Amino acid sequence: LPPPPPPPPRQPPSLAALSSQRPPQVAPLLRPISRPGPRPGPRLPPLSTHTPLQMPSHVRIGWAALAALTVASGRIVVRSVAELRQLVATASARTAERVSSLSVQLEEGALLPLDGEPIIIDGFSLTLSAAGSGATIDALGLSRAFVVSQGGHLALHQVNLTRGFARWTNDFHGGGCILVLDGCRLTLNATHLSHCVADGRGNTPGAGRIIPNARGGGISAQGSVVHVAASTISDCTAIDGGAIFLKGGSFLAEGSAFHNCTSEREAGCLA
Repeated sequence: LPPPPPPPPRQPPSLAALSSQRPPQVAPLLRPISRPGPRPGPRLPPLSTHTPLQMPSHVRIGWAALAALTVASGRIVVRSVAELRQLVATASARTAERVSSLSVQLEEGALLPLDGEPIIIDGFSLTLSAAGSGATIDALGLSRAFVVSQGGHLALHQVNLTRGFARWTNDFHGGGCILVLDGCRLTLNATHLSHCVADGRGNTPGAGRIIPNARGGGISAQGSVVHVAASTISDCTAIDGGAIFLKGGSFLAEGSAFHNCTSEREAGCLA
């Protein structure tokens, strides 16, 4: 038998036929991810220009005094004697803004010269501190550095005092650098007092007459509580008690030293 004829050749489809055909439906490999909408945040009260700024209770002492100061770690940082005096005056005032305690920090390495008047801690507690190498208050040989009265408390931490001078007056109590009156407290921690004088001869009636209560070249404390820790008192002079004079009250010294303090009559160190 003769072989069958070959099949006719296939004709390629025309362009019109191809354009009329729909492409096959292919399932997508990735499904779209549905993202949740933003969560509603907490409702905040509208801002008000009259809302007062909240400060720690022991530094709320009046905006006039705080206007130029920096509050860090709950302590007020001061950079001058004028700022410190303003704070102390506000804290001592018998007003509605009066506070019972005040914590103040001096900048490390600061040197604050006084202006001929001591800083008076009257009826409240002042903690004065400095970080690192500490700071220094220089009385310039014109006045004491501090007077603590009316049940006040002064605590110094790494704040050094130098060149305090107590000159004779009618109500003289001594204390070349610090005078602590009845019912008050003084705490020194890592503090150095140096070159302070309780003068019993300057401006006294009668040439050369020694005033017997020129006592405590560094500190004079009467009926008060004094605690000295890790501190030194050096190169201080008085009639009695070249470093410290105590009359009543209590005194505790821990890890401290007294160097080169002298008196004209009794107790070059502690009387």
